[in-house]
Amino acid sequence: MKKILIIKIGAMGDIALASSVLIPLKQLYPDSRITWLCGDDLKELVENFPEVDNIITVSRRLVSGTIFHKIIFTLFCWFRLSFSRYDLCLIAHNGKRYKILPILISAKRFRLYSGRSGSIPGRYRGTDYARLADGSDCKNNLPPQFPKIKFGTTAYPRSVLLFPGGAYYEAPFDGLRRWSVDKYRSLAERLLSDGHRVTLIGGASDKWVERYFAGLNVASAVGKTSINSLLALISESSALVSHDSGPMHLAVLVKTPLVALFGPTWHRDCLPQNGNFTAVYPDIPCYPCYDGKYFAFSCAAKRKKYEDTFEEPSCLADISVNRVLEELRKYIN
Repeated sequence: MKKILIIKIGAMGDIALASSVLIPLKQLYPDSRITWLCGDDLKELVENFPEVDNIITVSRRLVSGTIFHKIIFTLFCWFRLSFSRYDLCLIAHNGKRYKILPILISAKRFRLYSGRSGSIPGRYRGTDYARLADGSDCKNNLPPQFPKIKFGTTAYPRSVLLFPGGAYYEAPFDGLRRWSVDKYRSLAERLLSDGHRVTLIGGASDKWVERYFAGLNVASAVGKTSINSLLALISESSALVSHDSGPMHLAVLVKTPLVALFGPTWHRDCLPQNGNFTAVYPDIPCYPCYDGKYFAFSCAAKRKKYEDTFEEPSCLADISVNRVLEELRKYIN
């Protein structure tokens, strides 16, 4: 029996994307035992992957925090992983700090998500993660397969989900991915006038968005869902409208109709070629500007110093409520 270790710590959307490696691994090594190292706040998501036999967790603060935190993370990997000998270790990160891990972990073979073995611009990242299974470049042209996950049901009625928050607390300037909250409100008003139920989703850190929907007859699940209950809510919804975010990737995972809004980031990197979704993106020369680390300076400079909002960059300003509603009606009518 081969012992395989997958290191993908976060975030939520990245773990959903990286799960595309599991089915190819099981096809290559049917009797393998797979261990996944993930952030402690995302263990609940990984537990839904039937191909994963064991989960090791680490605080995500140790990965994205100070130099001191990163040293602690390195020591954790050495202490926790050096005494378990693995046949194969897949490091599904491309940061420099992860390149030291092969020295610390006891494994016969390593595959790193970097260079030609990492993300190819313009190619769906789910496909690139799946390639880690055998280390191939373009060995096959089959679309990635995701695990068949199981979760419970939701107490919320079937509705159109809106995700107006997120993308602020993960990294500096990530709020530039967000469509205007005012436009989300306008979209909610149009949907309600058409007779559709509308539900807001988000984490506890997204509670600030609720005040923008004051006076509207919308339900709010913001800050009220675990990962499993969020999966259930998304899977039983009529459709989800979201910018580039974790819930967007969860919708792809559970095959829920999706209207995904893109500004600085490239839709081809984030969505497969075919599926139950529509990508809405701007028709302007500077799209996309995000290179995996930085946004265009002229847009990043628009970051506001108050509340939890950003001045909308020109790419997202190019996406109108009418255009989003037109695409959404293809699924909900």
